[in-house]
Amino acid sequence: MLEDDGFTGFVPFAALDTTEVPSEPGVYVVLRTDTAAPRYLHTSGAGWFKERDPSVSIDSLETAWVDGARVLYIGKAGAGKRGTRGLR
Repeated sequence: MLEDDGFTGFVPFAALDTTEVPSEPGVYVVLRTDTAAPRYLHTSGAGWFKERDPSVSIDSLETAWVDGARVLYIGKAGAGKRGTRGLR
């Protein structure tokens, strides 16, 4: 469905060569290819942000999960103040 809407360049994270990721602004999509029920961690592996632990309870995650979800996140990457951030 996303390809029908013009999204191109889908690459698994494990195969992503960051030197080939455009440095200009753009839109990115994080897809889930596994159809099994998700497994949740008790603690976020992403680390803390602004001195705060981003972890939430497993109950919260289970309540928010949409069965059959394939699209996990759609985001945009801007150029940044210096114009060098972009997708890369």
